[in-house]
Amino acid sequence: MAGIKNPRIALISIGEEKTKGNELVLATHYLLEQSGLNFVGNIEGRDLIADKADVMVCDGFVGNVILKLSESLFHTFVAKRSAANGNGAPPAALGKLAKQYDYSEIGGVPLLGVNGVSVICHGGSPAKAIKNAIREARSMVQKNLPEALSKGVEEYDASMLARGMARYKGRTEKRDELDVEESDDE
Repeated sequence: MAGIKNPRIALISIGEEKTKGNELVLATHYLLEQSGLNFVGNIEGRDLIADKADVMVCDGFVGNVILKLSESLFHTFVAKRSAANGNGAPPAALGKLAKQYDYSEIGGVPLLGVNGVSVICHGGSPAKAIKNAIREARSMVQKNLPEALSKGVEEYDASMLARGMARYKGRTEKRDELDVEESDDE
């Protein structure tokens, strides 16, 4: 969708080690590792804007927290720097960054799992964001996102998910049997 031939895919976790994270993260790590995609491993919160990945995978709760925190941090920083300039305008370099990281420039993201194109927007989206979300939806329709996702999902079967969960369960049972602490996993 973004025109990147072989995107770097990372999993957001509490550590770079593949043994870190909750049950969902551990099973997802296995699935991504086995997927044949360009999976670069786990990344932590400090890596989110470090250009370590093109696609960052997480659950919706974590993603929402990250987006809202990032939005508030950036806008607060721009506002403070603009006030420090004395003229109320951000320095040119910050203006460029603001445009790059301003959610209203994209407008919204696809809601996956529906048979069609559905775009989710920020609850407080201004007109500019809605306009850009419509542009994104149009692009998704033109690129036939639902069909592309269906074809991608067909490449993977439920047995891969089962193997991921079994791998996680075996690892945790072994750790419990040996009375090993989570911090000893490394």
